[in-house]
Amino acid sequence: MLSCYRVLDLTNEKGFLCGKALGDFGADVIKIEKPGGESARSLGPFYHDIPDPEKSLYWFAFNANKRSITLDIETADGQEIFKKLMEDDLFPLENYHILGIYHTGEISWRCFSLIHYGF
Repeated sequence: MLSCYRVLDLTNEKGFLCGKALGDFGADVIKIEKPGGESARSLGPFYHDIPDPEKSLYWFAFNANKRSITLDIETADGQEIFKKLMEDDLFPLENYHILGIYHTGEISWRCFSLIHYGF
């Protein structure tokens, strides 16, 4: 149903469900994680009750149907990769002003608007 849409998922645990729903309906959802992984990976319950960021059932439940990349956008290389992702035909999904947090260098909502809409 939504297979023609690409989503850049910049949400924390309060916004995971929205990205999951978009992925469930067929959108190509790309989850951006900072180096070291998303903090929600430490939320239980865990597979076989073994606390491990790779075994968080909470994480798996709310991030199914998403691709995931690790990206440090506080570095120049990370900012370039992020800008290239924004140039693609996608829309951002964020719930805690992440692009304001990522206002290092040229990354901001203004930058996103210029890349996509020319204003």
